[in-house]
Amino acid sequence: MGLPTSGQISLDQIHVEAGGTTGSQASINDSDIRGLIGKADSAQMAFSEWYGASGFLDTQYVTVGNAFLFYQTRWGFYIAPYNLGSISDGTSNIYGGAAVEGIMWSSSNQLTLRIAGNQGRLAWSSMNINGTSFTAISATYNTSATITNWNWYNVANPFPAAGSVATVNWS
Repeated sequence: MGLPTSGQISLDQIHVEAGGTTGSQASINDSDIRGLIGKADSAQMAFSEWYGASGFLDTQYVTVGNAFLFYQTRWGFYIAPYNLGSISDGTSNIYGGAAVEGIMWSSSNQLTLRIAGNQGRLAWSSMNINGTSFTAISATYNTSATITNWNWYNVANPFPAAGSVATVNWS
């Protein structure tokens, strides 16, 4: 999600963005916290340097759609032909602004990530949907000149109820 871009910012917020647990002990000189902004050990730092910092390659927010289409129940977001749900900005920070065309689970227990264009398989290692992680390497991957798909099979639905917002992070 990233840290605020202005206003107050706390060490706890920075620690959580770096992957720590809220309320747990942290120091501004911890390597994971410094790593968010690329600071060396014991370097001079100001909290304002963390404005907008993120521990993720990209974050999208999916307003979950749900429909029975083509003999299956589908959850998440997907452009035509499904026209299911919606996505926060729908552009991939990982792939230079390429369109995120779908993040959808179907009742055949398949999760699909679809990005426009011919994209690299391992530009990211993990996609997390509301706390459930899916690794790039464990997906079936296929690409053409116009689309790239990652598919995970035999997985449970990671999306909350229709109309809810799911947070999707890539790292």
